Amino acid sequence: PDPSSDDHDLELHEAYLHHSTQDWELRLGRQIVRWGKADQISPVDNVNPEDQREFVIPELEDRKIPNWMARLRLFPGDLTLEGVFIPFFRKNTFDYFGNTWALLGVDDQGLEIDEDEPDQGMDSADWGLRSSASMAGWDVALSYMRATQKTPHLRFDPLSPQGPTLHADYRKQHIIGWEFETTVDKFGFRGEGAYFDEQSLATQSMNSVTRPMTHSVIGVDYLGEADWYVNVQLSHQHIFDHDEDIVFLRQDNFYLSGEINKEFWRGNTMLKLGYAVDLHDGGSFFTPEAILTYFTNLELTLGANVFFGPKDSYFGRYDDNDQAFFKAVYHF
Repeated sequence: PDPSSDDHDLELHEAYLHHSTQDWELRLGRQIVRWGKADQISPVDNVNPEDQREFVIPELEDRKIPNWMARLRLFPGDLTLEGVFIPFFRKNTFDYFGNTWALLGVDDQGLEIDEDEPDQGMDSADWGLRSSASMAGWDVALSYMRATQKTPHLRFDPLSPQGPTLHADYRKQHIIGWEFETTVDKFGFRGEGAYFDEQSLATQSMNSVTRPMTHSVIGVDYLGEADWYVNVQLSHQHIFDHDEDIVFLRQDNFYLSGEINKEFWRGNTMLKLGYAVDLHDGGSFFTPEAILTYFTNLELTLGANVFFGPKDSYFGRYDDNDQAFFKAVYHF
């Protein structure tokens, strides 16, 4: 709403020291660590925060924000044992007010924001463990994370001395996750799920509630004849002891997501459709794209990001944020 403002930010992305032997490897520095098997919607992938300033429009890999951490992996036999230690808290990147993607919309409504982030000490550090193995054509994994939630827990105080104030803090949670992946002929099957012992959920009164929650994803992809590729994922969220005041989420939430693409012109052109659909209210998000790779080292993309659905739905709230885009990527 204020085009005269400027915001400049220069930050180191990934940079780390890495040492490996046949039996173990250690990596220290700013890293992105990916857990989970699903595409775009990944309940197990909780190591790094995300840039959520444009919801889910950027690819999952582009939304991830590196953080300082130590990552140790051991390779005893057919197992891989992994541990991560994250001494410094970093939240998801988002805006409270000021634009149509913001958590609370464009207008600040006269609210003050009082944000309380965790202390940067060992007591507040995040850590996680993961064990994975490949056996009989299956990749499987189990994981555990003790982490600070990267989205805020909100408390609205209308009688604060400085005026109506929204207090925001970040609370600990325990996450237990599982993963699998396998292939059968031209089909790939994958799945993952996680149990969250405490998840902060926003309500219509701007006071968050904390509830246990499970989130699981089952998916299949197919690479078939005539250069067709189809990816379908079914996602389910269950909120225990659901409160009707929780916004956008019901007790059970089902989403269908994935991608369909086909190559033409000897592989020099691709038409692609990314999609996500709420199976309850029909709210949806589509990304049609046309990609040209005819020119050496140059990739040209023309596409759109389109939202549909009721204004009070998970996707429909961004119905006015449709975009068209053109992208050019040159590979050196």
